[in-house]
Amino acid sequence: MIPKIFETARFTIILIGYFICYWLAGKQPVLMLHYFMPSVVLSLSGLTGIEGTFFSKYTAGSLGRKISPYQIQSGMNNLAVGITGLIVYLANWGRYADAAVMIATLLFITLSACMHTYEAIKLGNKSRKNMMRGVWTLALLLLCLPILLQGLAA
Repeated sequence: MIPKIFETARFTIILIGYFICYWLAGKQPVLMLHYFMPSVVLSLSGLTGIEGTFFSKYTAGSLGRKISPYQIQSGMNNLAVGITGLIVYLANWGRYADAAVMIATLLFITLSACMHTYEAIKLGNKSRKNMMRGVWTLALLLLCLPILLQGLAA
């Protein structure tokens, strides 16, 4: 149940952030990136970090895995990226800082999706998360990349 709550929260925060960035920034790409970055980074890195660090037993079970010290370490890294994203946003360090934190988060999620897909296909771990992670990551990239690229090009 706990992993489902986190998964739902991640989707919800990203979608709300997407609509807020368009509502607050209109057609200003740099502002759109600035308003969208925290929803992506805090939901993906922050919530994933909290889930992996403090609820690792439940998270591992939902993936058909056993708990590992590396899972907790990865959770702490995600927390660090999430906190960094919050600092970058609140300090208003500019579009390049917004983009850097968002790129780091999206790269991690993309590489993680590759691992989940490999685990599902090659290792036979057909958990729902493993089977869907690649699809959801492609949808996420289609949502994020236009805002990211336009924010950097402006």
